[in-house]
Amino acid sequence: MKKQKNIFHDGEVYHPTGAAPYIWREKYVDYILEQGLGKREVKVSIGIQPNGTPHFGTLTAISVTFSLAQKLKEAGKKVTVVVDLIDSERADMVKIEGIEYQRSLAYTGVINNYIREFREVLEKFCSYSGVNFEIMAQKDFNSHKNLPKIIKKILAEREKIESLLSPNLKPASLRLRVPCPECGLTDVFEIPSYLI
Repeated sequence: MKKQKNIFHDGEVYHPTGAAPYIWREKYVDYILEQGLGKREVKVSIGIQPNGTPHFGTLTAISVTFSLAQKLKEAGKKVTVVVDLIDSERADMVKIEGIEYQRSLAYTGVINNYIREFREVLEKFCSYSGVNFEIMAQKDFNSHKNLPKIIKKILAEREKIESLLSPNLKPASLRLRVPCPECGLTDVFEIPSYLI
């Protein structure tokens, strides 16, 4: 058995810089309401990827979403949390003539293995916060009547959007993947090693 080294530390926790930790520090709900959120009904969206049992990161994201929704409700809004299932994520890989393809959580049915667990978690947060939720699959999102217009606009402004979505990727790339409607196969985008 290998002897474990002692790990020395100063007992301090250093929070990561930038991004989400800072927006929650000071009156974020007031900030949202000041931005002219004049609507009575508000939907707060979160995307979750049900490819396994809910883990700590997912629980944290769901907790923050319901917390924000609860605060908006307390400020007089009628609030619903919309849970977008990111079901196009890879469930398995298939190699054909040396080329790798993937099949999605939705196509393989893997998503069905975990939906019950996610629903239980969402129902708990609903009961804690008093905020209702609705679940939306990507097929529901993709069937929205305005989606073709939105995709056309994205493609028309491709260079601008590529630089925003993948600033570290050279050349920048807008990655749109559509699975085969018959076999469910989709090409695989490999992340360059310098980004990992």
